[in-house]
Amino acid sequence: MTYTTKTKLCFAGATALAPLALYCFAGAVMNGSFAVAGPVDVERFHRNAGTFFWLSVSAATLGLACLVLGIARAWRSPKSTGSTAAQ
Repeated sequence: MTYTTKTKLCFAGATALAPLALYCFAGAVMNGSFAVAGPVDVERFHRNAGTFFWLSVSAATLGLACLVLGIARAWRSPKSTGSTAAQ
């Protein structure tokens, strides 16, 4: 796998994880609002809201790490690191 392909995969991972984080955060908000809506199984909705919230935090953190790694790899090309295919 080439250096450019790995860099593109970092950006693709960040792009894929951003909507996942938003989706999980929306799930946390929806489960939290359902818990307030009525006397149905409130503890289950709170538990699910917490799970979705921490999934969104994890996805956002991992997406940010992929984005930073992709930017660092794009900024630092293989030529500037001294690693070429001829060596």
